[in-house]
Amino acid sequence: MKLTWTEPAIADRLAIYEWLELKNPAAAAENDAKIADAAARLVHHPPAGKRGG
Repeated sequence: MKLTWTEPAIADRLAIYEWLELKNPAAAAENDAKIADAAARLVHHPPAGKRGG
């Protein structure tokens, strides 16, 4: 599977990072790493992103 980031998703991720960086730079980096890790997991395990409850 290939993950493609849309322009709105990239913009949202950057906005979250920049907002959090103003308050807590370490938390901004940690949060961004978690987003990247979650995206990588989806590439290797697509059903993990399945909707449902």
